[in-house]
Amino acid sequence: MRDHVWFAIGLAAQLLFFGRFIVQWLVSERRGRSTVPAAFWYFSLAGGVLLLGYSIHRRDPIFILGQSLGLLVYVRNLMLIARRRPMTTRRLAPWAALAGFALLMSLAFIGTRGLWEPDEGRYAESAREMLVSGDFMTPRLGAQPHFSKPPLTYWLIAGSMAAFGPNEIAVRLPTALCFAATVLVVALLGSSLWGRRTGLLAGVVYATFVTTFAAANIVTPDTPLALWEALALYAFWRGFSTTSTAGRWIWPAVTGAALGLAMMTKGPPGLLFLPAMLLFRALPAGRRPQAAPVLSFAGVVLFCAVGLSWYVASVLRNPGLLSYFIGEEFVGRIAGQHHRNHEWYGALAIYLPTLTLGALPWCLAWPAIFRRWRDGTAGEPLHVALAHRPRPLLLALAVLVPLAVFSLSRSRLPLYLLPLFVPIALATARGLLSGWTAATERPVRFLGVSAGPARALAAWAVVLLAARFAFAAWPSPKDARELYHSLPRARGAELVMTDTRPHYGLVFYYARERGDFIAYSWIHGTPPESGPAGVPIAQEMAEESGSTGEPHVYIVADSDWQRLDAMLRSAGATILRRDRLRGVVAVLTAQRMAGVGSAVR
Repeated sequence: MRDHVWFAIGLAAQLLFFGRFIVQWLVSERRGRSTVPAAFWYFSLAGGVLLLGYSIHRRDPIFILGQSLGLLVYVRNLMLIARRRPMTTRRLAPWAALAGFALLMSLAFIGTRGLWEPDEGRYAESAREMLVSGDFMTPRLGAQPHFSKPPLTYWLIAGSMAAFGPNEIAVRLPTALCFAATVLVVALLGSSLWGRRTGLLAGVVYATFVTTFAAANIVTPDTPLALWEALALYAFWRGFSTTSTAGRWIWPAVTGAALGLAMMTKGPPGLLFLPAMLLFRALPAGRRPQAAPVLSFAGVVLFCAVGLSWYVASVLRNPGLLSYFIGEEFVGRIAGQHHRNHEWYGALAIYLPTLTLGALPWCLAWPAIFRRWRDGTAGEPLHVALAHRPRPLLLALAVLVPLAVFSLSRSRLPLYLLPLFVPIALATARGLLSGWTAATERPVRFLGVSAGPARALAAWAVVLLAARFAFAAWPSPKDARELYHSLPRARGAELVMTDTRPHYGLVFYYARERGDFIAYSWIHGTPPESGPAGVPIAQEMAEESGSTGEPHVYIVADSDWQRLDAMLRSAGATILRRDRLRGVVAVLTAQRMAGVGSAVR
């Protein structure tokens, strides 16, 4: 079925490309001269988008590059045509251009490199097991329940793999599309705050931050989470600024649904914009009598239905999960039980580079933006200047409140801050646009960017795309696909993980090729001490290698292979190959045959 889907996509793309010449020919015949109508470029854009997806599926870098550059030409021609069209077309053209730019930045080279350990492998393998087992309620890893994250990310990946197969493109596609959607939501929020030009520029800024661009190519829940939080912030502001009765009902409901999706993506950390919203409404700048509430009754109902129903159903099926969700996944992360940069200086060491280097190149303009803003406040104290200006106050709270919570928590990783780049992009765009319009009389023409900065932006986008391709081409110790292709081969061999380090991506590739639900033994965490019969699992698997005709491929830590070697020999297993790979030793075994000794390579 997957091959038929891609065949249909490729065929549709070629038909669109052929159709554009038919349209151009018919229009030229009707006018009596050679001409290129707007429909030619619309057909080109639609066909180009489909062919870009097809070329990514085929992993053809030349094809990908050609289609990517072609999209820029098609979009630019449509923008030039829109200048001569009615106002409606002029308004839509920049949004189409922004959508094309976001898709280019998100989809380029997403299938070029293998899955990286441990995160990409973990989410890919858990989604694969969910898809193969048909149980979408209980995430599993190694056939064991795996409740460290809610299932929405697994659902998105499993759905993508159902359509496009268990490959790198399908695994990363939901993340890439969530990134592109976030760019558009940021632009909508900026338009609602300050106008269309600011919104379009904010979308461009968000798309070209180093952190957000890099995260769009890494499978974690953080990029989908940023989308739901951006949507919640947008709905909250629309509810705050609305003047209609329908708006006061609709937007709090959308806020609740978006927060529910955030809860289903990453649990309580997905709600950190909510305290910022509540605090905003408690301060003078947020006291607007006609504003909609943060959450209406419909919003609370939608939040519970979307964000809590899975938790409730899971706890009802397994009452012990309640203490796990509260104690391990909530309190444990705050108290530092996960031991990820939990030192007293961890917040400074992790979050300061993320918010500065990760915001390149736009962070270079922050000092000038802040000076201009302070000059406009006539020397008021900072807290006074913010308290009476709703827009900067909302953005400041959306950054500072979550940042304070993340800094106090003892579990700290750079991508935790990804949603904070939404308000940061908005504030940056507003400051840049005010500076550009003050410095030049020329109108801002391209996605909120004047001509000179637009050229620099195009160069920066090329640098980002080239960096992504370079990272994909450069060998990485995290690449599970590279490790998989290095393994010794034997028909029907079961993969046995005796290395305590995570190799989820390796398991994904191994089980995918065999078509098995489970083609391996113990893969995550510290291996259990014993199996069902009270026999140590390593010994149990060694005895199986010696007593059955089924081969096994053992993955063992480089420092521990001698102990495994002795165990296998004492169990009577034949060691056919022993390969020292990247940080591990792969041992291929088969049943010892009478009169045949071990053959070690």
